[in-house]
Amino acid sequence: MAMASMRGLQMFITDVRNCQSKDQEMARVEKELNKIRMKFSYEKSLSSYEKKKYVWKLLYIHILGYQLDFGHREVLSLVGSHKYAEKQVGYMVAGCLLHENHEFLNLITKAIRLDIIGRSETYQCLALTMIGNIGGRDFAEALAPDVQKLVVSGSCRPLVRKKAILCLLHIYRNHPEVIQLDIWPDHIVNLLDERDYGVLLCVMTLLVALSSNNPQQYYYCVSKCVRILERLLRSQSIPQDYTFYGIPSPWLQVKTMQALQLLPLLEDPSSVRLLLELLERLVIGTDITQSINRTNVMHAALFEAMELIMLIDTQQSLIPRCMVSLSKFVSLREPNLRCLGMRVLARLLSVADVRDNVSVYETDILFSLRDQDRSIQKVSVDLLYEICDATNVKRIVEEFLECFSTAEFDVQESIATKAGLLAEKYATDCSWYVDVVLLLVEKGGALVPDDVWRGLIQCVAEHDDIQVYAATKAREYISKPMVHETMLKIAGSLLGDNSHLLARKPGYTPKEIFWALHDKFSNVSTPTKMVLLSSYIKLLLHTQPADEELRKEIFPLFEKYGEHLEADLQQRAMGFFSLSQQDQYISNEEPKRQEAPVKSSRDSLPGTSTARAPEVDLLGDLVAPRQNDPFQTGITKDPFSSMLAPAVQPTGNLIEWFNALCYKNTGILYEDPYVQIGIKAQYQGSRGEINFYLGNKQSKTLTSVRAIILPQPHLRVEFPGAPPSIQAAEQIQVLLNVACLYAGRIAPLLDFSYMVSGMTVSVKLRIPIVISKFLQPATLSANDFFSAWRALVTAPNKLQEVIRGLQYSTVSEFSDKLNGLRIGVATGLEPNPNNLVAASSFHSETGGALLCMVRIETDPADKTQLRLTVASPNSRLALELKEFLKEQLPVTLPTSTSPVQTAMVPVPPVLQPVQSVPAPILSAPPITAMSSSNLQAFPTVSTGFAQKPLPLSRSFTTLAMMAGQNLSSSNPLPPMNVPAVLNDPLADLFAPSDFAALAKPSASSSNAAPVSLQEPLSSAAVHIPASNYRQENTGAPDSIDLLGPDTSAEALVSNPSSSGEQFTAGNPFADLDSAPEASTPPPNAQPRNPASTFDFEDLL
Repeated sequence: MAMASMRGLQMFITDVRNCQSKDQEMARVEKELNKIRMKFSYEKSLSSYEKKKYVWKLLYIHILGYQLDFGHREVLSLVGSHKYAEKQVGYMVAGCLLHENHEFLNLITKAIRLDIIGRSETYQCLALTMIGNIGGRDFAEALAPDVQKLVVSGSCRPLVRKKAILCLLHIYRNHPEVIQLDIWPDHIVNLLDERDYGVLLCVMTLLVALSSNNPQQYYYCVSKCVRILERLLRSQSIPQDYTFYGIPSPWLQVKTMQALQLLPLLEDPSSVRLLLELLERLVIGTDITQSINRTNVMHAALFEAMELIMLIDTQQSLIPRCMVSLSKFVSLREPNLRCLGMRVLARLLSVADVRDNVSVYETDILFSLRDQDRSIQKVSVDLLYEICDATNVKRIVEEFLECFSTAEFDVQESIATKAGLLAEKYATDCSWYVDVVLLLVEKGGALVPDDVWRGLIQCVAEHDDIQVYAATKAREYISKPMVHETMLKIAGSLLGDNSHLLARKPGYTPKEIFWALHDKFSNVSTPTKMVLLSSYIKLLLHTQPADEELRKEIFPLFEKYGEHLEADLQQRAMGFFSLSQQDQYISNEEPKRQEAPVKSSRDSLPGTSTARAPEVDLLGDLVAPRQNDPFQTGITKDPFSSMLAPAVQPTGNLIEWFNALCYKNTGILYEDPYVQIGIKAQYQGSRGEINFYLGNKQSKTLTSVRAIILPQPHLRVEFPGAPPSIQAAEQIQVLLNVACLYAGRIAPLLDFSYMVSGMTVSVKLRIPIVISKFLQPATLSANDFFSAWRALVTAPNKLQEVIRGLQYSTVSEFSDKLNGLRIGVATGLEPNPNNLVAASSFHSETGGALLCMVRIETDPADKTQLRLTVASPNSRLALELKEFLKEQLPVTLPTSTSPVQTAMVPVPPVLQPVQSVPAPILSAPPITAMSSSNLQAFPTVSTGFAQKPLPLSRSFTTLAMMAGQNLSSSNPLPPMNVPAVLNDPLADLFAPSDFAALAKPSASSSNAAPVSLQEPLSSAAVHIPASNYRQENTGAPDSIDLLGPDTSAEALVSNPSSSGEQFTAGNPFADLDSAPEASTPPPNAQPRNPASTFDFEDLL
């Protein structure tokens, strides 16, 4: 039954269209979904009409943009029906609802295969349409053999074969590996004998796709393609159905010529002669007619024929005829044909020397340059670039500069490149060349390629007669209020090289030039600052006698930027500062330049042949060459080159990169001047896939590449390693599979090294596989949350700690941080706006999914402190998650007046490299303390000139600072006395009465001797104060060892009767604002046993 007769469907669509607001529409859709869901629950009682009607409604709701979570099985039942009306509806709706990764796609595969191998051609067409629209790898692997059988079958009707060929084409384009490519050359040769032009058009399209990757296999198809083209152009037995405006199957003509462009060239002279005759007939017979449709199809074949002529006409016998046909398009008013014609003409100029024939149309092409259509503007720029020579270069370049301001962005970019290259290639007057490039830079700025302005610097360096003129013009340009950075680079280079030639002119003294450049110094990027620093050292060394005032201005700059975070800028400033201190290098002799022929950047473009040698150093003999410097040279050798080449430094902050990847799955892990390492990860449950993208940024091959994973015991990793070399400008991908065995927060390390230019670079990087990657936000109701919280009474399953020294942060910022760590913040459970609670589920291989809950209580009077509570049925998970969250908090440096109230963070054991897939780790080994020598396993970052290891955690750093020991030292820590019990100074903020027990020394702690760490850190177990977990039981131990295995967590307390949490009556969570004061107890208050406690769930 047709949809037009489904009254219920029509009424539903009418109701939705008549809704006045989005809320009304959502309410109407929800009502209909509930009705359909109820009807589908009694599917056996539904008639065929009702089932189709409800499925159509679901499709309409899906088109409106609503998500559907039911109805798919009913759609699949329609697909498997034996009635055409039901099967048609099922296929149409399934094609819209399902996609290639849908979970229900595998359920429909069997029904589709039965329809393909069946005898009903109608069912076969429906199934092929479904495959072609959806696809999917599993889908393609299961059905591709049956589709291939339909393609080569001679018993199918043309309609089925056409659909089968197009379906096979779709499978090949998306999943070529499932197609047996070795059998298809013979099949294609046989299919080209097909007499049905619809099937032949589909075969030719398939041939274009298959031959694009391996054309040599389809050599025997060339002669048949020529015969097909002959049959079309001579109108031999072409059915009327395939004739369009008198043109025999123009689409098949175009596809055939496209295939001939991809296939190998003909070797048979008679076939080549026949093909050229056919193409000549096509070129001569094409003309502009009154019918737009006929003109369009004729010229589509014409342009494709010219592309084929340029490829096979080695004698260029047809090139003049093509020029005659294309020349009329230059002045054509119809924009589409003019754009296409000029594009083919530009292509023709690049392969044949017909510039003289096209130059007569230069005026018309220049007129097209000012056209409103940017496509015509762009193709005009390309065409003018091809016809330009020494006779018309000034006219064309001036037209480029005039049109630059009004052109579109992409056209401006093309003009900036081509105008600079033409001025450099054909310039007879060097001063005109200088004017053109400077004006182009002023108009284009960043759109001007670096090769253009560097070519100007090179030209000025080689021609002494224009050095004064170029430097003077550059000085005039930088005197303007707004100067682009590219202009500053040019001016800095020219004025630095030639300042001694301008010293006698008023306004051109070295000091005045310095201030003209330095006025813009603070607002430019690092590469520009590097160029300007080079100019400053040149100004200083060219000043004879030495200008002490200028030296006093420049020296502080070198000292300041010698401590800059940017490694390249720091390196250059350090070298210049050392060089400027060498008085023997400040002499009256001008540095001699070594002249060398110049290699222009235009040589990389087609149609140019002028050769140049490597680029001349802009610093002359003042500074040695440096890797990645925009002014490289091999001419002179700096006696201080060893001082200018420190170890390879990263181009950014390793800590910031790592911290950012803790919150996202894609980003940069490491980058230096040679290598970039990117990460793209995805996690599901307890498993994850991390793709490392190792990119070589240089023009040299990286050798001796090594990548080894140094794992942690709580992770199981599979890593094949990196290939031994990475080619220039190449990026490779390496996959790391990881599985979480149990909770742990210490990240594994990537030991990465490579060799470039005889230098070995090695770095150890933390991989952001942290505990939060295996968390999933949990949405719990109030009852479920409180029940889970009530079940966890005390440590070690519920841990609490007061954290101080925080940067000022709001509750919303803490909420965003938790959500970024995949810990879902629960709204509506915490009545105090200064607090928040969150829940998540942790997934591991051994423990499955475990619930963990987090609560953060902030002090509204002091935002630099908070109380953190973490609860979980698994004691290790509670401990690891609490310590991980502490590491993520924005903490300032501890002061000497603030008491230390923190827990020691477990540090990783001795790490072993993983060269291959390790065996599964069945149990968690105990976590031991790390020796000071093990600290070198962590990467280092550059802070000024000092190399410091990354801090393992806030607690570890604090303990080291208390001991007065530098973390980078290899000596053991000196003996340190730590009190066994530390009182909580924030007790009066949270629950004063609950901290009363800690104010007095207990029986077990009053006589306890201080804990002394007499052993080195490498062998001593690290303890923390028990008061961090607010153990009010006097029988609790004085210190708690956190570095043992999971089983030792029972030793955290000896009496689990205290939960460590104190709350105010009437509030399910402790309220910082409403905590009673201990000094003024309410009247008739009952004394409270400090060893007892109650939690908020007791109030519900």
